[in-house]
Amino acid sequence: MISLPEFNLKLQEKIQKAKRIILFLHKSPDPDSIGSNFGFLRYIKEYNPNSEIVILSVDDLSINLKNIIERYSSTLITKIEPANFDFQSGDLSVFIDFAEIHRASRVEGTKLPDFVDLAIIDHHVIPEINSILNFIETQNISASTIVYKLLLEANIKIDKETYIFLILGILGDSGFLRYRDSNFIQSLDIIKKFCETFGTENYFELIAQIEKNMPVEEFLLEGIYLNNLVYDEKNKFAYTSMTLQERQDKEVSLTYSEFINGATVIRNIGEALFSCSITEDKKEKNKFNISLRSSSGSNFVVRDIAVKLGGGGHVSASGAQIEAGSMQEAIERVKSAIHELNELRTTSISG
Repeated sequence: MISLPEFNLKLQEKIQKAKRIILFLHKSPDPDSIGSNFGFLRYIKEYNPNSEIVILSVDDLSINLKNIIERYSSTLITKIEPANFDFQSGDLSVFIDFAEIHRASRVEGTKLPDFVDLAIIDHHVIPEINSILNFIETQNISASTIVYKLLLEANIKIDKETYIFLILGILGDSGFLRYRDSNFIQSLDIIKKFCETFGTENYFELIAQIEKNMPVEEFLLEGIYLNNLVYDEKNKFAYTSMTLQERQDKEVSLTYSEFINGATVIRNIGEALFSCSITEDKKEKNKFNISLRSSSGSNFVVRDIAVKLGGGGHVSASGAQIEAGSMQEAIERVKSAIHELNELRTTSISG
């Protein structure tokens, strides 16, 4: 595997030579997708300050994330399906917080043109990938943490706005520092350095930007998740679901992008070791999005379930997307994967 110093030098060279740099937000952008990409702008501007930078997103952002971007950055996001984007010779594409184009596109079979260079920065457990340059560190809680380390490696001074985006990403992927993290002290140290440099008030201002003025739609969606809550006492997990019809019955537009997923809403029910939400995708027919979260204090590795369903992620926070003909079929598939893993664990322990 390539070292960070070697990756830094090679990436610098690619950025300096690029005519245009294309960044991608993954589908349903979360705080780490935003934080890592907008934090990476500082790196780009250090080595190619005059380059054209384009940030692509196939989906809308939640209102809270839009407000944070508007408050702290002048860079705009281009909403477009990557399969329809006009790539040009000399483009450098950078995937941050994911490693495969299908994570950023809703068109099956989408590929980058052969003439476009690709660099990858990610922290997920992923299959073998094919790119000119990649740096994967799975022990990091967020992609924003890797971008922070990259900036330090390059001796780039981190300004207030860059810090804010990187901390946004760390808070998002760590559940506001609640999820287990092998490099937890590193996450705390980044926040500590920001507070020492710019003051604690700026940190709490960011927290307020994330949490305040939550739209009523957010609570209506949370109500659906709570209404559909099921607690499996035998297997010690909770799950919930939401169909498009249930969403429409509450008069929540399909264009509204929620900030909190269902697994987080029901995360610490009873003695549950973990939680799961199954949500019908807003744009892709017969597709269901699965979110998994370990409960506070639980050592349960939800990533094992996500991998069994064809997804991945972190020890305490993972996800997948499955195909099913109905919500009930999707629920049964998820429950079956959970029960199979529990049986394997029981057999392993007894054996």
